[in-house]
Amino acid sequence: MRFINVLSSLVGGAKAPPSFLMPPGDEFQNSFDPVLQNLLDRFESDLALDEILINGTRGMVLHSRGTVEAVPSIFEDDLRMIEWLQDFAHGMGLRLDPLQPFVGGMVRGNAFRWHCILPPIATAGPLFSLRRHRFRKITLSDFSDPAGSIPAIAGALQRGSPLLVAGPTACGKTTFLHALLAEYCAHERVFIIESVQEIPASGPNWVRLVQREANIEGEGEVKLCRVISESLRMCPQRVVIGEIRGDEAVAYLSAQSTGHRGALATIHAGSVEGAVSRLFALAGTPLPAGHSTLPSSPGSPGSPISIGMEELMVVRLSQSAAAGRPQIAEARTPDWDLLLAKK
Repeated sequence: MRFINVLSSLVGGAKAPPSFLMPPGDEFQNSFDPVLQNLLDRFESDLALDEILINGTRGMVLHSRGTVEAVPSIFEDDLRMIEWLQDFAHGMGLRLDPLQPFVGGMVRGNAFRWHCILPPIATAGPLFSLRRHRFRKITLSDFSDPAGSIPAIAGALQRGSPLLVAGPTACGKTTFLHALLAEYCAHERVFIIESVQEIPASGPNWVRLVQREANIEGEGEVKLCRVISESLRMCPQRVVIGEIRGDEAVAYLSAQSTGHRGALATIHAGSVEGAVSRLFALAGTPLPAGHSTLPSSPGSPGSPISIGMEELMVVRLSQSAAAGRPQIAEARTPDWDLLLAKK
């Protein structure tokens, strides 16, 4: 359904791509697409290239290991770019239109992560980013660990403590989480439950589930909490929520309150306590009233959802890297007294 006629189609009750039956994994991705191939060829010819951002017809920005280069856009017309983006998304069973103006996922297996935003949200024209994932090449040994935090992180993981990986954009949060799971949970039944597909399911015992958006008529939505509820019937040993942006916060806390081993996720935050504050703010629930430092009472707001959070470990990554490597800045449980003092 084209961007230029979708609003008029709403009157007639037309549906967006239903996404009820997803196409086979790489069927669309492996078909000949000159635009996609153009972008992938750039990554093939420059192994240091990490990301391409297409800013409509205004230009493209190439990010390569700390360097930034601006080049002309491969699109000469915004409408042509929008049509391609809709074909691209639809080919992966995803909805993209003025009422659902942003979407993302993976391409070529798990090799690349993409995201796009349409006008009018993107005021100067459509946006499309394509970022290289290095999941298969990066292990825990690739992360600088000046404080020797990895043994403590591994211990928390093995105890079943909940774990958050925090840090700014592009500091390696998702890559670190995947490397951690690959190192210590490779043979466990890991359920990866996300709103946007990002973390690869690297083993046969790893299961991926993705929430489904409603179509234009408001039908077919399956929220993350429902997906988690259904997944528990299949006895996961680990529940991984992916990146916490909004509703994922409730899903993360709900997963932790089920009695299963610690839930794992990533979150944008600049400090350990900041990560926890943002988690509960996004969930719309008070800080955990069941924590030992709090005068809790049965049935107090937020207490059922915060069971086990007193053992939460937050791993904060930093963009300041030693010898060009992503860095573990700190890994510890939050200072709950400090958090409560700010309430």
